[in-house]
Amino acid sequence: MGSIIDKSVIKREDFHHNFLTKGIIRLDYVGIIDIKDTIKELSSYLHEKGYTEESEYNINELSIKLSDPIKIETMKSISTEEFTRNKSYKFFNPNDKNYFEITKFFITLVIDYSTYKSSDYYIDLFAGISEKILSSKDTFIKPLRIGQRKINSLVIFGRESDLKKEMISNYFETPYFSAPFEISSKIGTPSELIVHNAVDTLNFDDISVNITRNISKGLLRIRESKKSALRLLFDIDCYLSEDLQDVLNDRSIKATLTAFNKLNFDLYKNAITLEFIQKLTSDEEFSDSNIIGVRRNNFG
Repeated sequence: MGSIIDKSVIKREDFHHNFLTKGIIRLDYVGIIDIKDTIKELSSYLHEKGYTEESEYNINELSIKLSDPIKIETMKSISTEEFTRNKSYKFFNPNDKNYFEITKFFITLVIDYSTYKSSDYYIDLFAGISEKILSSKDTFIKPLRIGQRKINSLVIFGRESDLKKEMISNYFETPYFSAPFEISSKIGTPSELIVHNAVDTLNFDDISVNITRNISKGLLRIRESKKSALRLLFDIDCYLSEDLQDVLNDRSIKATLTAFNKLNFDLYKNAITLEFIQKLTSDEEFSDSNIIGVRRNNFG
């Protein structure tokens, strides 16, 4: 593309490179009586879609983190003891690292973006199986929360003296990651930023969004040497939880996830700099000696 002066004109298909690492699409619900019956209904559909390898776990083996931006909505009304007495069923696609996890309380599609596919592909896939769950013979199913989350990861490295907010500002707009450095600089005693984690929750009409920014400092081994590095995580979680049943009566799961995806992309564009966008939208080989984590899109 030529010189970019307005982010609003940039479309998803203009990007030839990304630093997206993981995606999560999830639907929380209550009302399933027998999860084994539900799995029987869904198994053949998942096999048709390529998810042919199955495993069974106890939920308490899944290292559930309640501090995660994706809240377990059912935990509001169900005890931890009841939650962890139930089974989790995972369906893996042997051709990639993606998998579905289905329990009595939620269904999740976990996406590894090391091989990139368009978001529409995953939205169609998740909407298809979610609608089967909500329309199954278990007539008491009530949806509680639906969300789409995308996690971007970037490593910036260089001389110790260069790893400051000015270097990060080459990639992210100033407000997003600058605050912790400013706090550190205001402290009278010399200090060094090691870890920073912040979550902001915003509302956009009926869609809620958790925007998480994480900075962690460490050493990166490059060939025979070690360099100081900052790992930046930029995590956007779009979701609906208020009156979800009424919302899904008016619009499909696919339409809801498509709205999340558009908002997620707009927030992503607003967060990164025009200079970085210029590099990510170039059809040429990506080149930047100060960062690791950018990959070429591989649609298919």
